[in-house]
Amino acid sequence: MVETLTDDSYALASLTFSRLQLVIQEHLGKWARETLLSFNEWLPYARIKREHATIPPDIRIQQITLAAFISLCLLSARQQQYDQAWACLFHSAKFFHASLRASTDLSEVIGEVLLHEVEQPDTSYNVINENDVLFDNNEQGDGWGFDSIVYGEVDKLNDLELVAKILEIATINHLIYALEIFLHNCESSTSDDLEPFVTTAYLEPMLNMSSRMEREILQSLPQLTQDNITILFKEPKHKQFWRSLICINEPSILLPGFSTTSSPSTAASISTSLT
Repeated sequence: MVETLTDDSYALASLTFSRLQLVIQEHLGKWARETLLSFNEWLPYARIKREHATIPPDIRIQQITLAAFISLCLLSARQQQYDQAWACLFHSAKFFHASLRASTDLSEVIGEVLLHEVEQPDTSYNVINENDVLFDNNEQGDGWGFDSIVYGEVDKLNDLELVAKILEIATINHLIYALEIFLHNCESSTSDDLEPFVTTAYLEPMLNMSSRMEREILQSLPQLTQDNITILFKEPKHKQFWRSLICINEPSILLPGFSTTSSPSTAASISTSLT
């Protein structure tokens, strides 16, 4: 299976976007990590093996590394392994550009990604502008016209599932944004060969997945507003990852339709829709 996935990056893309059982997701995530970790070992082999192939060896190498990297990022977000997901997102632009060279530069970036020791931004209330999407001064929903007693009756598991979906969508949308910028600004001749793969294997599926998940969320959450996110995000790891995401991209890009304001009935409607 490993060799099949290495030879067919489209198969990896298909598996990544499937709603698979957790055990399969776990093994797929391990495969993506091991593929990146052993980059320097299989790189010469891939070049020799693909010497007479239809797809040039360098293009194949780029496809494999991009497939493994994007899969690792998406699966980490889905499994709520936010330290690893953040390391991928933080290094994404650098990784995409280095992947065109498939050289020592890429090996260094892969090492930084897999260490996942990138500290998430310091987003304490004293550091961030008070107009940013924060939580510290609104832990109980005070000031939003929101009845915390009514909301307290909502099943916590449903809340956590909804928050996880919101963060997964935000991760997907940032990757879409980063990939589109990368392809648009790429001056390498190999980008002409790489663009169809990235578009069909990842951009289009990511757009479809983001759209579908957003529809699912809107069935429970009528509006993606600052108020609602403030109410929903209670776990420290969820708060920190969201804070980190909005340090590298606009909330409106991470969550299309996001608004920093809402009608007076918004807070009431969230408690009604989630009960």
